[in-house]
Amino acid sequence: MNLLTKIFFVLFICTSLSASDNEDLVKELLDSSGLLNNIDNIEVKISKANDNTYVKKFESIHDTDELKENIIENIEEVLTDDDIDYLLDWYSSQTAVDISESEKENITFKEAQELITNPKKFLQDRKRVNTVLKINDILEISKFDYKITNILFLLKAKQSGTNKMTDIEKYYLSKPKELQRKIRNQSLIFLLYKFRDIQNEKLEVYLEFLNTKSAKKFISTYNKTYFNNINETLEQTME
Repeated sequence: MNLLTKIFFVLFICTSLSASDNEDLVKELLDSSGLLNNIDNIEVKISKANDNTYVKKFESIHDTDELKENIIENIEEVLTDDDIDYLLDWYSSQTAVDISESEKENITFKEAQELITNPKKFLQDRKRVNTVLKINDILEISKFDYKITNILFLLKAKQSGTNKMTDIEKYYLSKPKELQRKIRNQSLIFLLYKFRDIQNEKLEVYLEFLNTKSAKKFISTYNKTYFNNINETLEQTME
């Protein structure tokens, strides 16, 4: 083996090891951030309407494992080692752990109905509301909720036409901006409820973190990959 070949061989080994290490770190990052829950949650929400032939088709096409692999690959490409170290440090902090646990809370149907009917209690502190609204928008939580709701409306219409849909469903299917606005408001109320035990100072620190370059690259890459995958699955389902 000549010298040049040895050099290339060593570089290849080093690169492979580095890529493998980064992949493990990105997996750890996705796990500690709680973003992996979003991938699994869409399966749960979509499957609640599994009496629909097209919902079943969507589920059969949608490959969760492939989506996770794509997300990991894309995040590996955009994050530097310093980005990953910074993000892991943040998500291991007590503030991040407390916030992540709050975000994972499941709101019952009864709680959701009460919050939608009587949200005033959580809207009194305007500064807190504005902070949580900015967090909601950066994470694109309402965009995820809108996407799932819209998919279910479209699949229901594809199955049996709009004649089998309720008046509310038909209205929001024809008025996507109205549906987006409604869901954004609901997402804000739900997030305020989940953060009810988190101090304002911690939420402001969280918002500062989300506005850092590292966090923006991480979250935007995750979201873009996720939405592209869902849109492709929907297109195939509607064929």
